[in-house]
Amino acid sequence: MLGKLLNTLGLFSLATLVSLGGFASYLAFTGRVNAHRLDLVAAVLRGELDAANAAASCADEPDPTSQPAAETAAQVSPLVPSPELLRGAQPAPSAEEAQVRRQRETLEALRIERALADLDARRRLLDQVLHDVIRSQEQLAAREKAFEERSRLVVAEADDQGFRKELEYFEQLKPAQAKEYLSRVWQTSRPDAIRLMVNVDQGRGKRILEQFKTPQELALMTELLEQIRLQGSSLTADTSRTTDGRIAP
Repeated sequence: MLGKLLNTLGLFSLATLVSLGGFASYLAFTGRVNAHRLDLVAAVLRGELDAANAAASCADEPDPTSQPAAETAAQVSPLVPSPELLRGAQPAPSAEEAQVRRQRETLEALRIERALADLDARRRLLDQVLHDVIRSQEQLAAREKAFEERSRLVVAEADDQGFRKELEYFEQLKPAQAKEYLSRVWQTSRPDAIRLMVNVDQGRGKRILEQFKTPQELALMTELLEQIRLQGSSLTADTSRTTDGRIAP
């Protein structure tokens, strides 16, 4: 029971001290209590000074709460610059500085204009180069096509001349020899054998065909005549041309 009472008294004393400390801090912060006034209170408690003289001494001190708001704000926040200082930190540019700024802006505008003109010139040059490249490619393709056509004509003419010479010798062979030659050509190049029989004189061709007598030779003749029937017309129309009254590719 006594312990609880002591605990209660201790808590009450602690709360009282905390309250007094907070009140004293408030008085000190607001300026209502300072070192001089504390000395006066101590002198009154020691009997060295009566209460009337202490009150008169306190009345002679200026009231901190009656100071102007601007002065109080300046004391509380000494780091805040004044409006005059702020205006002085950004002075208005002089006429010379304004002229320098305008010149700098003009030079920058000219630089941008020159850069744009240079880009436009480069673009036009690139377009011209691309146009020249495309035209050169077209001309090269045309020359290649013309060269291929001339080459084809030269090859066709040489082939035609060679065929006419072959046909001339073929017609001069005896029928048996012509049959043997035709059989060999058939084994190596059937279109050439068909071409010979299509362009040979009809009477000469008939005498050559009469030389095919064995079953193998008759089979070859039958297939040869079948190919002539199927391909003769288109072959003479697509790969032949008229020479001396005969059709030669």
